[in-house]
Amino acid sequence: MRKFILLFIIVFSFIPAGAIDASYLIRLKNGGELITPLYWLEGNQIFFFYGSGIAGIESKFVDRVEKSKKKPADYMDTINRGNKELPPLSSATEKSSEPDKPPVANIPEEKVNIADYKNKKDRLTVELEDLMNKRREAGQRNDKDAKEKLTEEITK
Repeated sequence: MRKFILLFIIVFSFIPAGAIDASYLIRLKNGGELITPLYWLEGNQIFFFYGSGIAGIESKFVDRVEKSKKKPADYMDTINRGNKELPPLSSATEKSSEPDKPPVANIPEEKVNIADYKNKKDRLTVELEDLMNKRREAGQRNDKDAKEKLTEEITK
């Protein structure tokens, strides 16, 4: 047991004091910054501690990760926020007084020939009526095979 304690003390004595309280600044390509005490890579994702949990982001959205002098403790406190007021909204995030206008898509209008659709509908209606009559006749004759085949054809 003494050897284990001695080994434990030796191993942790080589860790610099600042490394335990280290923090990292994750700079995003869109200009955003995230401060975290620890991050790691898994595939093309960068995972890190944020808030009271773990978050991840694709590495293609990250510009760089660098050591930071800022400490994440202030940013990580999600339980005891007290009565802190939120900062005022910037002008970019404030709602404008104008109503939102829906985006207009520039879709070229296609010429639709309604007569063709009406002719096709009429033709399909006649075919459906004919198949329904044949199915009724097969039912009266108690021809189950013919009735099943006509039912399949009707559903097609």
